[in-house]
Amino acid sequence: MAMELIIRASRWVVGGERLKSGLRLPPIRAYMDDMTTVTTTNACTKRLLDKLQGNIKWARMEIKPNKSRSISIVKGQLTNERFQINNEPIPTVLEKPIKSLGRWYSAELKDSKQVEQLRHDTISGLKKISNTDLPGKLKLWCFQFGLLPRLMWPISIYEVIVAVAKAAIRHRDIVGHVQHGRGGFGLEAATPT
Repeated sequence: MAMELIIRASRWVVGGERLKSGLRLPPIRAYMDDMTTVTTTNACTKRLLDKLQGNIKWARMEIKPNKSRSISIVKGQLTNERFQINNEPIPTVLEKPIKSLGRWYSAELKDSKQVEQLRHDTISGLKKISNTDLPGKLKLWCFQFGLLPRLMWPISIYEVIVAVAKAAIRHRDIVGHVQHGRGGFGLEAATPT
């Protein structure tokens, strides 16, 4: 409830980002105690941060700059613009990448490394399941209700083209393990026909 009051008291300072469709994004969005600000200029960002800081201080809370990150993009290029809260600089994603709701934000601004990480996580998860002493049916259950849901979240949050995902996670990586589940879900068995 306090976060909603802070947001409503702070958002009138700037207008927010306008999309090509004419729709205007709100300048502040929040989930639980995490807050995201989106503005069009550095001056707007500084004004919004000052207003937020004042309202958060009024609510007897504080922003920790070392747990925050800033990213400034001008004409599609990442810039090294520094913002401050209480005269403490907020680290940029160039200095310290950050993970929020399962998604990594880093200086590359591309999801290609995450696709390779997804492939690595898939293979290592399958190997862990395969190396357990469980019978084949339980290994298949671990795959279906343990590993697969854990892999679906990164696929849904990253902009991964289906063709790229299929190429990164080869069919034989998954199906080869699952088919061998009848005999033990092993990696050592011959590839399926």
